[in-house]
Amino acid sequence: MIDLLDNALGRLLNGLGAQAAVIWTARSEPAGGVVVATYPTDLLPTGALLPTGAHWPLIDGSTGCERDPDRLAALVPAIVRRALTGVPTAARTFKLGEGNLSVFVVWCTESPAEELSSGRQTLIDEELGYLARVVEDSRVNRGEVARLRAVVNRLDEGIVSVDSILDHATVSESAAKLLRLSPGRVAASVFSRALARLASDALKHDEITHTDVQAEPTGQCEQVWRFAEQPTHLRVTSMAVRNDGFDGTVWLFTDESTVSQAVSNAENALDLVRTTADAMLDPLARLSAVRDSSGQIVDFVYLAVNRAACESLSRTREQLVGESLVAAVPDVKTTGLLAHLVHCCQAGEALVLDDFDLFNDFISKHSRYDIQVTRSGDDSITLTWRDVSDRFAAAERMAESEEQFRLLAESSGDMVARIRDGRFFWVSPAAEQVLGAPPEYWQGRRVREVVPPGLEADHLDHVTRLLAGESVQTRAQLVSFGGELRWVHLNAKPYCGLDGNQDGIVVSLRLVDSEVAAEREAERARASQTRTDARYRRLLESSSVGMCINSPAGRFEMVNEALCKFLGYDADTLCTMTWLDLIPADDVITDVQDIDDMLAGRIETYRQTKRYLHADGHTMWGDLSVSCIRDAGGQVERFIAQIIDVTAEVEARQQLAERDENNRLLTRNLQAKTDRLTFELNTAAAYVESPCCPEI
Repeated sequence: MIDLLDNALGRLLNGLGAQAAVIWTARSEPAGGVVVATYPTDLLPTGALLPTGAHWPLIDGSTGCERDPDRLAALVPAIVRRALTGVPTAARTFKLGEGNLSVFVVWCTESPAEELSSGRQTLIDEELGYLARVVEDSRVNRGEVARLRAVVNRLDEGIVSVDSILDHATVSESAAKLLRLSPGRVAASVFSRALARLASDALKHDEITHTDVQAEPTGQCEQVWRFAEQPTHLRVTSMAVRNDGFDGTVWLFTDESTVSQAVSNAENALDLVRTTADAMLDPLARLSAVRDSSGQIVDFVYLAVNRAACESLSRTREQLVGESLVAAVPDVKTTGLLAHLVHCCQAGEALVLDDFDLFNDFISKHSRYDIQVTRSGDDSITLTWRDVSDRFAAAERMAESEEQFRLLAESSGDMVARIRDGRFFWVSPAAEQVLGAPPEYWQGRRVREVVPPGLEADHLDHVTRLLAGESVQTRAQLVSFGGELRWVHLNAKPYCGLDGNQDGIVVSLRLVDSEVAAEREAERARASQTRTDARYRRLLESSSVGMCINSPAGRFEMVNEALCKFLGYDADTLCTMTWLDLIPADDVITDVQDIDDMLAGRIETYRQTKRYLHADGHTMWGDLSVSCIRDAGGQVERFIAQIIDVTAEVEARQQLAERDENNRLLTRNLQAKTDRLTFELNTAAAYVESPCCPEI
């Protein structure tokens, strides 16, 4: 067709004696035109935009020629002038039939005729106009097809058109990726096999019915195919299409994985909400308003209920859904609860009612409920309630208990106070005795007023522990009304209400000034005793006399160096022994008797010289002095012993006694011999003097 147009355009120029022509179609946005055909054929590219400024309207609104050189210079673009064999001498625009097609003609040498012959006019109006329209429409259609193909290829949905007449399929890029084909035109049989392969990969493929493209070229299908991998849900749709230029089927492949997952998630979420609602211990119901003819809310109906609501109302879910609230709970009108629900639904204000009294048909008595209501839609509310009859009764009992507690606290000598938000909330009468001012003075005052300067950190630590649920028992100092520091025994613990939540602190205070004074005096006495013990220890350690402290059982508790040297043992070894381990067995009875007398209180001290066994086995003599320390009950707490080494003296006395004894024996023997000799002499003398004795 373009060849016919070029031939006709060449004949026109030959008849007019012109050198160049451009057929163009005008456009409004942006202003200008598009080249349809040229002569010579390579003057301007087909489909290109006209050069800037080349609008080429009809000259002066008529069919006349433009011959002015200056205006010709503006009308004829430089690219056209370069293709001419000479300088443009005239130019003219001809309309090509109805529409926006025109032809721009340029002369270089000959002067164009003012009037056209009927043959040339027919050539312009009919032949050129028709051929240019056909060529332009073909170009536009090709552009539209290209744009449509680009749009289709950008779609996430896969699109395949099957032409049953030409027996081929046009596959978009998305469809080609899904079917594992090349995008563009393929044989219909190739597409049919790819479609069958895709169906066989699907889960439950035996349930899938897809159309054989070759056997049923115009068959229809609409199913969701499921796969183990992405896409998990694929909607496959085909539809027959027939028009003037096409007879076949269009296939659409839509990935519904995200939508299916969202639907599944929504269903799971709904199931979770239902399960959660049914797991709630408190009844829960969603109600829809019922209006009369005037538009006023007169009742509500149940839209949804949980299991606890069914149990509370003694009805099944099927019985409750759609039932009237007034019919299910008639007392809602007389108690004013219905009016509260209507206000919540209309104003959107959340409603909270505690200890609300309603008649319970299920148990045929009045019960107390905590009720919460919120608007959940334009004409619906969500209602939840809890039977708190036991709590209400417990609150009454608690009030009685608190009154009894108050009476007991008021009669107690200990100060009892309840503290809330760091202030004295209630104070017993003993406050005047403990803190120097009556209860009326302390009520409402901050607790930190009685905390001495410098002890704020301790006070904060106590408060922190109490707020954490711990109890505090300690001795503390407080500032009384007159500024005097007083010692108290503090016993504090959290105070919990009926709901189990902490509601302040309860504390009792007992004056212990006298106890603290006594303890300090005892502490001073202990310190003095410690100093005395230290002095005694130094005396014991530095003494040259053996000294030790023994338990009532006789075990060594403390020994000095002199005693260790005397007995031949080190201090650690002696502290593992008793006094019985250091004396001969023959002396045990005497020592035990003395110890028993001292334990019985018959004597306070005793002293004796006794034998000791040295570590190397020989016997030592010591001068032992023993005294005791008794407790307040008179019982012996410790024995204190001193031992002086008198081995040399004892041994000297023993040697002296032995010499004396030897001397006595020698003297006695000598005397006996003397007496015998004297006797013998006397006997002899008597014999001599006797008359019987012969003379010598």
